[in-house]
Amino acid sequence: MSESSVDIAPARQVRPAARVKTIVLMLSGMLLSAAAMYLVARSELERVAHGASAEGAARIVILTIMAIMVAFSALCAAGFYRVIFRPLSELNRVIFRHAAGDRDARLNWERTDELGMIGHNFDAMVSTISQSEERLRDFAENAVRALALAVDAKDPYTRHHSERVACYAAGVATELGFSAEHIERVHTAGVLHDVGKIAVPDAVLLSQHPLSDEQYETMKGHSVAGERLVEGAGLPQIARWVRAHHERFDGRGYPDGLAGEVIPLEGRILAVADSFEAMTSDRYYRAAMSAQDALAELQRCAGSQFDQRLVEIMVGWVMAHEQKLPIAERFVLS
Repeated sequence: MSESSVDIAPARQVRPAARVKTIVLMLSGMLLSAAAMYLVARSELERVAHGASAEGAARIVILTIMAIMVAFSALCAAGFYRVIFRPLSELNRVIFRHAAGDRDARLNWERTDELGMIGHNFDAMVSTISQSEERLRDFAENAVRALALAVDAKDPYTRHHSERVACYAAGVATELGFSAEHIERVHTAGVLHDVGKIAVPDAVLLSQHPLSDEQYETMKGHSVAGERLVEGAGLPQIARWVRAHHERFDGRGYPDGLAGEVIPLEGRILAVADSFEAMTSDRYYRAAMSAQDALAELQRCAGSQFDQRLVEIMVGWVMAHEQKLPIAERFVLS
């Protein structure tokens, strides 16, 4: 939404109802108090005229006036609370909800007084901020996606690798019964899982030979670098999954040596999908495996490198979709 389209309430459209209500309440209380004090004073003067003690009458008048003043103060306090303080408290609660991350928090006031104008303009401001944040997130995510595609494009042997991993990961997520939104996030994680390789030197990334120990340590840094890039794009949850996609179920993975279900489920899904895609793609130093051989290797490593339950789901999903799989040699980018 552009700045000019923000629905701000102009002052001329607002009735000064809050101010009028407050003044009416105060005047009503003052008139009632004055009337009550007049009646009490008149009554006591009549009693004095009939021989009652003037001192006693004065005491009664003073006590009555004090009682009326207390009642008047209570009436004003109740009026101020209803007209001013209660709406301000509601505004404060919504501000705290928004600060805590609830971007849907709104006042939605229908009142047309000054406070209604504040509430309307507050909602318009929050909507504008939320839309701006969404555009920034989209821009940042698209930038990171572009980096991920650039990493894949560096090497003809890994071209479209991330899209295939995303496809496999989304397939497993679907079999697990994830919601459509969750599946989409897993798919996004698949696309972005190797974006950290943008920080790996080409001499290592494009090596045509098995990596040396030193090169392997350099390559291992890509999961942490990827986490930072994805988190910087405003996707902290997906960033955790990207960081964890090289953890092993037995705790011998990297970068944190997590084991079992301590590893985020989505990270474990990426690990299975990534390995299957790597095994079914050619590399400089080896030919691609068949899908059947790659599944057999996943099963052999189930319970040690991979989550056994996810391997079983992956095997079933591949068997059910074998003719539609984006295996490297027949994958076409849509």
